Amino acid sequence: MNRLIRVGLLTLMLSACGGSQDEETGDSSSASSSSPQTAFGSVEEVTSYLVAIDPFVRKIGSIQGELEQQGVGSSGGAAAANLAPAAAAAASSLKEILADFEELTAPPLLAPFHRDTKKLILLRLEAYRATIEGFDIQQAGSGDFEAHYAEPEEKFQLANSLIGELNADMQNITSALRQSSGTDGERAG
Repeated sequence: MNRLIRVGLLTLMLSACGGSQDEETGDSSSASSSSPQTAFGSVEEVTSYLVAIDPFVRKIGSIQGELEQQGVGSSGGAAAANLAPAAAAAASSLKEILADFEELTAPPLLAPFHRDTKKLILLRLEAYRATIEGFDIQQAGSGDFEAHYAEPEEKFQLANSLIGELNADMQNITSALRQSSGTDGERAG
């Protein structure tokens, strides 16, 4: 598949947050100095990095999608009894993703994008933790559990806002790749 098309699809995945895995890795250390350049580094290193994070983006979206699907009760609304166990499973999976994601190294000019992607993971983990704690408080009958559910709602809103920012960043990265390798992308397809 044409690398530019693949990178463009990554933009949509960040927005939609779902899909399947890709087995390619992104060793950006082998980027050639003769490679066309973008504002984010060489086309080769930027593309390699985006290919490397693609499975993570897909998994993050898939986990959130599963949580939302499992958290909905028979009434069609989110039910704490459904959401808490789903959040626990999601948190476990997301912790594994975070550990693997932290092993990736972004090209220097994509470090802010990498940092914000990690921040997205951490916000979701915080939201899952707060959801579980709120349900535990509710089950124990101790305290104002409804007020406690405000925290995960806030974290999910922050994560969703961050997805918007990451999508805008991805559009800029994709645009820079297209500008720097327009003819290469056309030949590869």
